[in-house]
Amino acid sequence: AVVYADYRNTFKPAALDFGPDVPTPNILDPESARSYEGGIKAKFLDGKLLAQASVFRIDKTNVQTLIGSALTFQQAQRSEGVALSLLGKITPNVDVNVAYSHQRVWVTDDIAANNTIGKQVVNVPSDIFALFGAYHFMDGALDGLTVSAGLSGATRNAVDSKNTFFLPSYVIANAGVSYSFKPQPGGPLTTLSFKVNNLFDTTYYPSSGSKTNWITVGDPRTFLFSMKVSL
Repeated sequence: AVVYADYRNTFKPAALDFGPDVPTPNILDPESARSYEGGIKAKFLDGKLLAQASVFRIDKTNVQTLIGSALTFQQAQRSEGVALSLLGKITPNVDVNVAYSHQRVWVTDDIAANNTIGKQVVNVPSDIFALFGAYHFMDGALDGLTVSAGLSGATRNAVDSKNTFFLPSYVIANAGVSYSFKPQPGGPLTTLSFKVNNLFDTTYYPSSGSKTNWITVGDPRTFLFSMKVSL
C-alpha cells in the first residue's frame, strides 16, 4: 500500500464581455483554487486489483457564476469529500470497475448576494457512483464470449443558486455482450459487440443549463453495434 498527499494552487483567467458596445472586455481577477488531497493506494491479487481511497478539499475564489444571461458575479466556493475506486480483475474471468464519490460543494462567499451563502453549487450532486462488471468465457463452446452490465447514477442536482429547485436523483443501467474469434486459423482477431445503454429507458435529468436554466434530458435507451478487426 502507498500513502500519498497532494497540494495544488491553480489560476484560471477571467474576462467578462459586456457586448459589442464595449470594445474592451472588463478584466476580472483570475479564478484561483487551492486543493488538498490525501489517501491510500493498494494492490491486491498479485497486482491485478487496484483500490484507492482519498479525502479532498478544494477552495475556490473569484468563481464566475451566471444567472440567466444577464447577471454575472463572483463567488467563493468550497468542496469537501471522499472518493473510492476499485479496478481490475477479481478472477481471470471477472473484471470490475467501481467508483464512488461523496462531496459537499457550497458557496462560502458571494459579493453580489448573501442569500446564496451555504447553498449547494449548481450541477454538483453530493453523490456520484458507477459500477461495472464483465465476465469472460475462456474455454468450451462459449470461449471468446463476454457479457457485461453496469449501473451509474447521482443524487439530486441544484438548478438555481438559491436552491429553490432540484433535479431528482437517478440510476441507469447498461448491458452488453461481445464475441471475439478468428474467422480462420492465423487470421485477424474479430470482435463483434452489442450494447444497450439506459437498458430500462429511464427518464432522468443529469444537469441544468447555467445560462437559461433549461433542463438537460438524459439519453433514452440506445442500441450500439460495432465490429473490430485486429491485424
